[in-house]
Amino acid sequence: MLFPLLLLVSLACRSSLQDIDPEKFSYEVDEIRPHFSFAIPVSASIVEADATLRVRNENDIRVKLEGIDFELLVNDRRVMRGRSTEKIDLPARGSGTLQLTARASGDELRELVGEIADRFRGGDSRYTIRGNAHYRTIIGVIDIPFSADARNVIRR
Repeated sequence: MLFPLLLLVSLACRSSLQDIDPEKFSYEVDEIRPHFSFAIPVSASIVEADATLRVRNENDIRVKLEGIDFELLVNDRRVMRGRSTEKIDLPARGSGTLQLTARASGDELRELVGEIADRFRGGDSRYTIRGNAHYRTIIGVIDIPFSADARNVIRR
């Protein structure tokens, strides 16, 4: 009696993982909203960026995105890091959005504050959000690397 049950669970898990194709997820940056709080000394300043990331699931099964670890790059230079624990259900062949916040403060700003301000104001820069997306499956959480590039997504 136990063997058929284990066989059924094993086949279901295997089928579920085979149905999730990492190439069938796509990511798009809808907008980035920077916030600056400058102080003297510069190490007391804070730069934050709120972003909206759209995630599309082209798989044939519904999946649950349990959050992401990410970094924000401006013209290929990492300027901030962040983590989202927001959970969203992605229907089969559907999409959802995540609200992200990245922060840079303290000593890391000393070198970056001028460059970040110039590039955010410029509007002509390339922005990239990349990291690992954490998807819930029958056998646990799997991490799938992602990257989303955008231009002209800065909103004030």
